[in-house]
Parts: sequence; C-alpha cells; structure tokens
Amino acid sequence: MSKRSPEDSGTSVPFTSSGPVLPKRTSPSVVLPPGSATASDALPILDAVHEAHATALFAFNDVQALAVLAECRRRGIDVPGALSVLGVDDVPMSSLVDPALTTVAAPATDAGSTAAILLVPGANVPPRPLTLTPPLVVRDSTGRAAERR
Repeated sequence: MSKRSPEDSGTSVPFTSSGPVLPKRTSPSVVLPPGSATASDALPILDAVHEAHATALFAFNDVQALAVLAECRRRGIDVPGALSVLGVDDVPMSSLVDPALTTVAAPATDAGSTAAILLVPGANVPPRPLTLTPPLVVRDSTGRAAERR
C-alpha cells in the first residue's frame, strides 16, 4: 500500500503542449513515447533503461507506467530503489498497485471547462496563451536516485 497520499504531495509541475517541464536532470532518465502499454512492450523499454544507466522512467501515461511496474516486478527490479517510475493521468489503478504509482494528474475537467469558456460564441475572451499546472501526485514509485555502477 501507498505510504504517501495524493493529498500529501502539493507539488506543481508546469505542463506545456509538449509535456511536463521538469527540472534539469542530475541522473540519466528515460521518457517513453506514446504507444506501448503491455508488460511485453515493457521488455525492450527496460533494456533501454538498463543500457542508458537511467535511474528514472517517465511513461507517456499511467497504463504504460503500470506495464513497466509489472515488468520490473517480474525481473526483480527494485522500484523505487533502483528505478523510479512515473506516469501521467492518475487513473484509479495507480493508487492501488504496489508500489503505488507517482503520476501527473491530467486536469481534464479544468482543461475542458477552460476550453468551453474560450470557445463560447460572444464570450469576448481575447486569445491568449493558456498554461495548465497539473498536480504531481507523489506516491511510492519514485525516490532518490540510487548510485548505479
């Protein structure tokens, strides 16, 4: 079970159309592209992580991250001791797995209501850049980078 709850996080990560804006990495990380979402898809991904000596893996979504967690468990990879794993969406299953998945919550309701206001005819809302800041829900699948040999 999760040692930390979503309410404990309170961390905000700026999010742009190209993804989250993360601080400069101090250790190698791997960011997964959209697509692979099964445990068998995670095999080559984890091989690439190992070859890159990465200490963290940021999946395109929670389903993909959950597949990676399953493959880590099968291989005996300690998450978060050897590898931190995080996803995007905060699907309900993310808090139910062990370790509970750290994720960037997708603000679908906020995005939808803001878009609706901007698109309503006659609303007289001038065009402007829009930045949503989704919360980072810190759970048990991330931790301090371990020293890798």
